[in-house]
Amino acid sequence: LQNMKDKKPLQAVMKSPRVVNLDGWVVEKESNKMGFVPQKPGASFTVSYENLPTAVDSVTLMVMKSYGEKWDASRISVTVSEKGNAGDNWVPALEEREITGFHESHVSVTYTYYMELKRELPMGSSLKMDIKLIGGSYFKIQGMAFCGS
Repeated sequence: LQNMKDKKPLQAVMKSPRVVNLDGWVVEKESNKMGFVPQKPGASFTVSYENLPTAVDSVTLMVMKSYGEKWDASRISVTVSEKGNAGDNWVPALEEREITGFHESHVSVTYTYYMELKRELPMGSSLKMDIKLIGGSYFKIQGMAFCGS
């Protein structure tokens, strides 16, 4: 995302059918660093994949951490759920994780958070990841990946 000059491709991702329940997150490019940012307290969104084309055993988020009042106390919660078939209920695939967006260092840095799921989700199952701002007023997600072994 760092090298993108135009926000339109990323905005199209946020409007895709895979991003549901979008509430208060927008694409922002500031200081040549693009990402998803919340616009209100409690902002949230869900990334949903029905009928996975491949097995998935981990989720990775690329998150910017920075300093100063704007970033103070910023935190998100991340939950990942799965279901095997259309009629099944969603069950946790990852215990809720909290990720902070602030640090004391006077530089903005992108951190990678690798989160291994409780078990590998087989091809054909469904996955959803819920992200919610739970602290502070600003946060920046610069990327995400769903990976298999």
